[in-house]
Amino acid sequence: AIERAGLVWHHVSSLKGMNRCPVAKLYQVVAIPKLYIIGKDGKIIAKDLRGEELREKIDELFKE
Repeated sequence: AIERAGLVWHHVSSLKGMNRCPVAKLYQVVAIPKLYIIGKDGKIIAKDLRGEELREKIDELFKE
């Protein structure tokens, strides 16, 4: 589905299901999709942005 939709960014998945996945619990993933923007240093820059907020954040990050 990722390839068919042309989604070129990194994706993470767990076959354990959200309730049994320690990473999903750590990052409070209760539904999908869940979006995080992670900086080069591995720290979360933003999360759960959609639409115009997401576009603005991406524009801001690419200006830097």
